[in-house]
Amino acid sequence: MVVVGGGLGGVPVANGLARLGICQVTLVDLLGQHVYQPGFLYVPFGRVKPGSLVRDLKAVLHPDVELVVGEARVLDPEARTVHLADGRQVCADWLVLAPGAAYDPALVPGFAGNVHHFYSLEAALDLMAALHRFRGGDLVTGITALPYKCPPAPLEFTLLLDDFLRRRGLRGRYRIRFLTPLPQLFGMKSLCEMYQPLFARRGIEVVTRFTAEEIDPDRRRIISQEGQEVPYDLAVLVPPHRGTGVVRRSGLGDRNGWIPTDRETLRVVGHERVYALGDATDLPVSKHGAGAHMQAEVVARRVAAEIEGREPSWEYAGRVFCLSEAGGGRATLGSYSYDRPPAPPAPVPALHWARLATNALYWRLMPRGLLPLHGYRRRRVAS
Repeated sequence: MVVVGGGLGGVPVANGLARLGICQVTLVDLLGQHVYQPGFLYVPFGRVKPGSLVRDLKAVLHPDVELVVGEARVLDPEARTVHLADGRQVCADWLVLAPGAAYDPALVPGFAGNVHHFYSLEAALDLMAALHRFRGGDLVTGITALPYKCPPAPLEFTLLLDDFLRRRGLRGRYRIRFLTPLPQLFGMKSLCEMYQPLFARRGIEVVTRFTAEEIDPDRRRIISQEGQEVPYDLAVLVPPHRGTGVVRRSGLGDRNGWIPTDRETLRVVGHERVYALGDATDLPVSKHGAGAHMQAEVVARRVAAEIEGREPSWEYAGRVFCLSEAGGGRATLGSYSYDRPPAPPAPVPALHWARLATNALYWRLMPRGLLPLHGYRRRRVAS
């Protein structure tokens, strides 16, 4: 089995199959590093040490997993072969695709060099420096386009930013606006109803139906497709997301580069013994780390059954959950599946501390697949 991508989807699949000892497992990754991306949210506020978010992939892989470090240039799903940029080829009987998502600021002219974000470690560090330099004015946060990783993250960031400014005695110098292309603050009704009053109480203005089309750095304006303009002195926006280059080059993705994936079996549509999971897919769920981890359970179990000649009975139930910061040292829990919408509890300190504990325990539990999240269900099959 060959896994492409060493993130929170690819690592648990590789480790799970390696522990069973029923196949040779190879993982292909560009840099040979594993990054705890949810920690980026805290970097701009100096609450996480950047070095704690990155580890060598070997440190989180089962000893029997072979690591191939290199750029995957083209995927051949029919031959189940990964072609690397340096000319190497890695062939498989089963191919698992977990290359994640790519950011493309160029889709919004003027974004690069003028707008900040926290969706990479480098960008989060740049934002931290900018926040410590900034002394007041129009501060704009929000979303440029859908979909993007971890949907609550821009809401969390905005509330944590408000906390940050209040602690420094600077909140009165700022006007904060949140931009979204949606007709309301957030896509999920229950979470929207919870976050909307929090924003209102803190004096954060929400600008809806605002799809960022262009950044005008000379006039310091964000211009929308709908014809609106919002001034900024410091802007922090989620950059546009799309499928990775290897997926687009291989012709595997839709027009935005997302891999067509069966919502229950996680097979790549139209290809045998090829699976996809995590941010790279077109699944109708949030692109979120916990979701990728639960999808990894399903893929590992299905591949193991196929190797052993059994009909796979495990299916992905669409389950995703996340502990989401709500500011003021409180957090809530969003948990849902294909059949069950989220019903988040009121934000409480205990869930905030649970979020921080998850961050602290990540390297012990999550990459090694030791946290049983059970995002699958079993379907009866004929014996």
